[in-house]
Amino acid sequence: MTVRLTPMNYYATLATLIASMALIEYGGIAGNPGALLVTLVWWTGLLQGAIAVVAISDLLNTKWIKYLRHELLSMSRLLIIPPALFLLFLPQMDKYPWFAKPPHLWLDPSFFFWRNLIVLLICYGLGRVFAQKSINNAPDKVKWGIFYLFAFAACQNLVAVDWIMSLEWPWFSTLFGPFFAIESIYTAFIFSAFLFCISINQKKEIDPIDAPLRMGDIGTLIYGFSILWGGFFFAQFLLIWYGNLPEEVGYIVTRINDPFTPMAYAFVIMVFALPFALLTPGENKRKAKTLIPAAILVTFGLFTEKTLYVVPVIPFDRGILILENSLLVAVLMLVIHSRDLLLVKK
Repeated sequence: MTVRLTPMNYYATLATLIASMALIEYGGIAGNPGALLVTLVWWTGLLQGAIAVVAISDLLNTKWIKYLRHELLSMSRLLIIPPALFLLFLPQMDKYPWFAKPPHLWLDPSFFFWRNLIVLLICYGLGRVFAQKSINNAPDKVKWGIFYLFAFAACQNLVAVDWIMSLEWPWFSTLFGPFFAIESIYTAFIFSAFLFCISINQKKEIDPIDAPLRMGDIGTLIYGFSILWGGFFFAQFLLIWYGNLPEEVGYIVTRINDPFTPMAYAFVIMVFALPFALLTPGENKRKAKTLIPAAILVTFGLFTEKTLYVVPVIPFDRGILILENSLLVAVLMLVIHSRDLLLVKK
């Protein structure tokens, strides 16, 4: 299905989205504001990860990306949403424990604001340039893809360290930044699986013989990233458990005790254990009836994980979180089904 969304209509849609998010957070609808941080973290990872997946695919010359290139690259337009939501989040920065008395320059509120906004805007700019290069198969698309990947890695490290880890300052983890970058790409592969399974019956250019092979490629990537995610998660947990230092253990103890115990176990099962079990048989990676359930599990698992990072420090209304993300999903679906937002050379 293709819809028409001109740039003017897109900007009107974006303005309506941001205004709606502002009304939800600050118009008295949310009894306990704070869901915006989870929304911001999740969508920054998904949108930036989608462009990173195309950049990696162009670098490695993968075959499956040809079926989803337009949909994933159209999301480059939405890379402006993270900096917009970040500006919207600024009035809530006093929720960080270090805000009133910054312990050092890195956590100075002004420096915090400018470095994050600048990196988010750099990701947007490089993402847009790379999208145009890639969609038009420009000879320098790989070069711009590499530029974007550097910006992507820097931004995801800031998301991990600044937005999430500093909620529990002075707790720290050197694995947190790379872990978030991996989760961002993992999320994008999951989204690619949804798009591919939807597109099979809608795109005439999809070869019915080639489709199971390309679906198998995506399934293998998801399977591999479930193992990679599990390895990173276990490595981080093992170091904290073995060290048994109060300033490190407290972070985990808070999140595995009541009332968060079900969330803590659920996200590990959904992100690693069940997808690993579902996709271990080779043929399951090529079947929508097993790939889609695995993708759904990982989506809910990763979203639960992001929620668990924030909610012990910033309690918020779960209904507001669902409402905000529903609005963003609606805009995302509108954009990826539009062929008016990418500058394709005739």
